[in-house]
Amino acid sequence: MTLNDIFIQIKDFQKQSGTKSVPQSSVVSPLFPGQFNYCLDEIHLFEKYGDFIEITDDEHFHKIQPAIRLADFDRFFFGNEKSNYHLGTFTISTINGGHIVPAEQGEAFYRKAVIGILDFLTNHLGLKKDKISVSYFSGGATAKDVEASRKKNGQLLKVDVNIAIPEDVLSKEVLLDNGLKKDQLHSNNTRDNFLTTNWDVQKPLSSDQYIRAPWGYRNEIFYTLDNGDVLDIATIERLTMAPIVENRNGVNFVVDVQPWQRCFVIDACGLERLEIATSNLSSILNLPAYKKLIDIGVTPLQAESTRILHRIFTDSTWQKISSKQRRQKINKLIRSLNGVPQDVIRELLRLNAYAYGSIFPELSDGVERTVSEILNYREGGRDEGRAKKKRKIDAIKANK
Repeated sequence: MTLNDIFIQIKDFQKQSGTKSVPQSSVVSPLFPGQFNYCLDEIHLFEKYGDFIEITDDEHFHKIQPAIRLADFDRFFFGNEKSNYHLGTFTISTINGGHIVPAEQGEAFYRKAVIGILDFLTNHLGLKKDKISVSYFSGGATAKDVEASRKKNGQLLKVDVNIAIPEDVLSKEVLLDNGLKKDQLHSNNTRDNFLTTNWDVQKPLSSDQYIRAPWGYRNEIFYTLDNGDVLDIATIERLTMAPIVENRNGVNFVVDVQPWQRCFVIDACGLERLEIATSNLSSILNLPAYKKLIDIGVTPLQAESTRILHRIFTDSTWQKISSKQRRQKINKLIRSLNGVPQDVIRELLRLNAYAYGSIFPELSDGVERTVSEILNYREGGRDEGRAKKKRKIDAIKANK
């Protein structure tokens, strides 16, 4: 299946009554001040409630979202580590949707999510059920241990909670009830399967309040390709706990958790990953839309840099990107295109806009803006570091 085929299947897949499509967020989201959006980013909830814990109404929504994960881009395009399946910019979508309901309804909505996602993957996309496997949280770790499982040695741990997280018994039960076998379930006790979200993002106009997000269980859904590779294609989250946050010298620490009066059940899939799985491709570079970019004669690094810049400058402009960290990342991406002619960059952007035309039609409007931003940088108009260095040199010359 092509990206467009999968998009149509998701759009037409039957959703819970009352589920509404919500607009995508800009990848230059205020919820990620030094980074670019790398998840579904339910900013419509933040704008309504100012927090992800203080949600009072039932919410039912469907969303398709562009995302940028520069950590993967650096690792697999700039670094020595290689992957056949990672991109720097990709597409995330719900299948059943996201549902925030009273806590007592959480189990029913989780069951619906499992039934829906398995139905979609097998009956609508044609994937084989016996090639699907699912991970779940096995317990046996404290909240602090879970956070540490994602941190490097020496990184500050911001969860100061030693309570043990119980096994996700409900996941095992529901997955087995829906036709998976025991050997298709894989236990895990890291943050891959239990979310301990702790944002150091301050609420607007407040000096002492920060955004909080619920904690809870997560399933990762994998698919085994014919070559034996196991591909992460989707996820389901069931968030049921509210963290209690304490600010210590400007840093947020979670010091306790309590049952949340609501439950957030949401699923997500990666469209490019699903295209690989349904087409049984051996590499992300073999995606038809991606292969057209490489066939022009650029490297995968240059093709992916162009795609990321296209997304960023479609959503925003240099003037609106206030974060220094973001600007530094953009400069690095543009520098990777040194030597690529302007007409080649424009053609790469046009091909990318065409490939995603039915999903993100606004990319067509971002072609010329992206070209302009790249050229401005090349001419020195956007390189703050270069301009600062030049001013220094000019000052030294003037004093001689």
